[in-house]
Amino acid sequence: TPPLGPEAGGTVVRVLGGGFVRSLSLKCLFGSVPVTASWHSASAVDCISPPRPAGTQVAVKVASNGADYSQSSQTFTYHDRLQASSVHPSTGPAEGGTSLTVSGAGFQASPLLECRFS
Repeated sequence: TPPLGPEAGGTVVRVLGGGFVRSLSLKCLFGSVPVTASWHSASAVDCISPPRPAGTQVAVKVASNGADYSQSSQTFTYHDRLQASSVHPSTGPAEGGTSLTVSGAGFQASPLLECRFS
């Protein structure tokens, strides 16, 4: 998880499964592109998605030895870069609770879509 991310790559993807071994050869495979994986536990590894064109959907697999990849039903889909162009209203009370409308490009209906404030 998550099952999708931007075409530029860089999304931390947690792959769940079993029998993962902490190893310097631990890899994830996004379609045909191998990337280094970080061992989290015997049932979870983290991988950073590589760049791929928007609209591409790939299988995500794991290999503890960098060569023998698992069979996997987990997929990752690349989307266009999200671009927020405006937020309305631009101010609200400090205690929060104001509903906002964010306009821009590249948004897709997803339960993972969220706003973050800093």
